[in-house]
Amino acid sequence: MSARVSGGTFSAYYERAEQKRDALTPEDRIIWVRVGEHYIRMHFQNEEQADRAGVSLTGMMEEAAEGTKASADFIYWEDVFSHYLPEGTAEQKGVWSASDGTGYMRLVAGYGLMGADYIRRRYYLCLDHTEQDLILHNHAMVTAFFRWAMQNDMIFLHSAAVGAAGNGILIGGRGGRGKSTLAVSCLFAGMDFVSDDYVLLSRTGPLRAMPLYRTVGLNQDMAKILEPDLPVLYTDPLRNGKMILDASAYPFTESLEIRAILLPEQVSVRAQTASKGETAPRFELIHPGQALTQIVYSSLSQLDVLRETDIVKEMTGRLLGLPVYKMYLSRDPARNAESLKEFLTGL
Repeated sequence: MSARVSGGTFSAYYERAEQKRDALTPEDRIIWVRVGEHYIRMHFQNEEQADRAGVSLTGMMEEAAEGTKASADFIYWEDVFSHYLPEGTAEQKGVWSASDGTGYMRLVAGYGLMGADYIRRRYYLCLDHTEQDLILHNHAMVTAFFRWAMQNDMIFLHSAAVGAAGNGILIGGRGGRGKSTLAVSCLFAGMDFVSDDYVLLSRTGPLRAMPLYRTVGLNQDMAKILEPDLPVLYTDPLRNGKMILDASAYPFTESLEIRAILLPEQVSVRAQTASKGETAPRFELIHPGQALTQIVYSSLSQLDVLRETDIVKEMTGRLLGLPVYKMYLSRDPARNAESLKEFLTGL
């Protein structure tokens, strides 16, 4: 099959993707998920595939009323990857991608493709037929949600978001700094909770954070301390066995106005020893550059869009003007949540 991935030429790829879509039968699995006021219809090749991908959609799936109009269709299948490569490159390793105002396509050798047809509101997710890893399936879906959000006046961000007294805060930073643990502790403390990992931000108007997934993640050590009474969906080997838990029984805040950005910081053992005991959580106003760099870079690297400068500028521009604080954490997660609640109430 001859095709090019350059200059926004997608026709050959869409042609094969549409052939796959047309081949779906009524017996194939269709899942409806709700994101805010939007309904997304997901088409799967078979029951096993739907069950595997559906793990990360826990709490999002809903029965759509008759006549419900889909905001978008995600078409999900597995195939031989070489069918989608440009002619003469089937045995090569690499990445091919292109985008324009009508769509986006990214092919990764040995992994699969993610395509977006903005005109027909269709998002194609095809993994290599030899790859059955749950984590890769979830990553492909994250990328599709990102592209969909950009077409629906939202920005998809790798960040946590919690709040109190109507004041919301984005929690960002590098992995291992305590972002998820702090956010989940706030959830257990009854605070406003949007997410511990990914949020949707309003693209225009007042800056508001909205939830996507209804799951939370905790590393093994923090899970032993917090003892969450939540079903374990799976563990993520790419993040040192981080446990992904079903939090859909908790109320999620559907829209939270964001007032600031927070970078959590673990206090070193040396500092704890020097203070001759447990240090109380404290907050420090810092220059925004560090926080913006960490949050934007983390989001872009998760979504494989590091080179798309227009997206970099939009993410950065949307966060500019927010005050940024560093929060030095204590060793007690409940105490950290209580301190953050007090801080937000007075923000």
